[in-house]
Amino acid sequence: MAVSSIDGLIPLKQFSPGSAEELSAIIQTANAAGQAVYPVGGQTMTGFGLPPTKPGVAVDLTGLNQVIDYPARDMTITVQAGIRIAELQAILAKENQELPVDVPLPDRATLGGSIAVNASGPRRFGYGTLRDYVIGISLMNDQGETFKAGGRVVKNVAGYDLMKLATGSLGTLGIITQVTLKVKPKAGAGEWLVLPCPEGDVATVIAILGLTRTRPVAVVLKADGPNREFTVGYEDNPPSVAWQVKQLREELPDSLRSRLGVLPPHEAEKYRVTQRDFPLLETSPVTFKANVVPAMTWEFVKRAGGLGPVEALFGNGIVFGHLPDVEAVPRLQAAAGECGGNLVLLRCPTAAKTLARVWGRPAGDLELMRAVKKNLDPQNLFNPGRFVGGI
Repeated sequence: MAVSSIDGLIPLKQFSPGSAEELSAIIQTANAAGQAVYPVGGQTMTGFGLPPTKPGVAVDLTGLNQVIDYPARDMTITVQAGIRIAELQAILAKENQELPVDVPLPDRATLGGSIAVNASGPRRFGYGTLRDYVIGISLMNDQGETFKAGGRVVKNVAGYDLMKLATGSLGTLGIITQVTLKVKPKAGAGEWLVLPCPEGDVATVIAILGLTRTRPVAVVLKADGPNREFTVGYEDNPPSVAWQVKQLREELPDSLRSRLGVLPPHEAEKYRVTQRDFPLLETSPVTFKANVVPAMTWEFVKRAGGLGPVEALFGNGIVFGHLPDVEAVPRLQAAAGECGGNLVLLRCPTAAKTLARVWGRPAGDLELMRAVKKNLDPQNLFNPGRFVGGI
């Protein structure tokens, strides 16, 4: 039996169920013993959230990785939640389909874990996030019983919208065991453009991209020290992509047009992987995710960019960044608030979590969140203390 650790809470005996029945037995045993249950998968974001408040057991869900149903013509797939994202994408690729969500470290990340943290990446600008693709979900409650919502059709919600509640809940409402997703056909063509940009021209580029006649699926600004670089991605059928690349060139002034480069396919793939995995790079001890009003993204980047490398997803108002320590966190959280949003820490030293506001500034919906938690997990069994407000 393996042993896990979450923010110094050790040892956590780790169980690896191979079926829903085995998972149910583990949950019932832990509940009867007054222990907590901590679901784990690829463990790419184990350090996300507050420290656990209760001893318990870890449950590795990677054994629940089967495809339940894949009617490719309906562009839906039902799978167990422990399937790894890369494996899911490989299955879909055989039918020339994909889940167009750029989950970091897909070779390790599981679908259930990705939903629990609402992972997304640069292409969210064109395709949306995971919560837009979950149309059916099954969870296991504190009694080891399965409850579910949704299915293979999109409009089927009554009562709690469990798909939306579970997405981003950090596994605190129950253990996700099975998911039905809508998927998309893979684009026939794609081009990724890179534009190195002096700081004085950034606002001009943002204005052009805001009014462009093209439809990029991703607009990313990488800022690291004095360096600024835009990446713009297009995906569609070949004539459409070719027209959009040509159109963007025409919309740029001469001084910027000469800097615009189209990446060869192998270089484009390297860029995409680097941008996708940027939030989980372990190059520094502190990583943040800010969500701000999209129009204020550049203002926030200017305040954060000098502290460490940042990656801004324009059009969505999402900024990821790495910091050498937590000293600047309060200032950046205040800046995010002034830019109409919030800032959470995806990773920081455990000892600093009692000082830094891991989940950012308190919001007015905390009591509502507590009520939902009490209704769905009255025994406070799943990931206790790790979510917003110590839920």
